Amino acid sequence: MGSIVASQYGVDCDEKIIDGIICISHNLESKKCVQLLEKPLTNILYNQPMMNSLKHIIQKSPFYTEEEKKKVIKMNNFEGYNYLMACKIFGLNCTDEYYKLIELKPKISKIKVPS
Repeated sequence: MGSIVASQYGVDCDEKIIDGIICISHNLESKKCVQLLEKPLTNILYNQPMMNSLKHIIQKSPFYTEEEKKKVIKMNNFEGYNYLMACKIFGLNCTDEYYKLIELKPKISKIKVPS
């Protein structure tokens, strides 16, 4: 999330305020990244371990309701999680809206400071 906030700040800010922006390890095209995680090999190597970690974190978190925790436990992919949680947080109707919101690729050329 830090890269998203930093890049949007770079788009919106007055370039005299900051010297530069660094975005580390954020995907450029969010929807493509989620789709890639669904493929057989990446699903085993990355998606399943990340989802298990996410489920563990959410189960321990006081910020989620018991109903939300039960729904997340049943999920096997980020598409479902992003729809249930991220779309709700941002008031979006679908994951495509969320992926468009967090995508860095269209923002990079608009950043006003060195990045």
